[in-house]
Amino acid sequence: MDYSEWQKPYREAALEIDPRKLPERLADAETAIFLRLLALQTVSNGNGERVAISEALTGLRSLQKEKLNYPDW
Repeated sequence: MDYSEWQKPYREAALEIDPRKLPERLADAETAIFLRLLALQTVSNGNGERVAISEALTGLRSLQKEKLNYPDW
């Protein structure tokens, strides 16, 4: 499915190869996802998108740990 509001910044973060640019890309993706989650609070039929967001957040967390050495909490 196409959830372009947050998928574009998520893809940009996932595909970023420059470690200096990755923190900014990750922050942009997290912000876009957060804003979309706020919007979804008033939507009753957004369960598919919520699942996709959950998976995207898992992917962002993996990037943070693997590429930026964030702690594994």
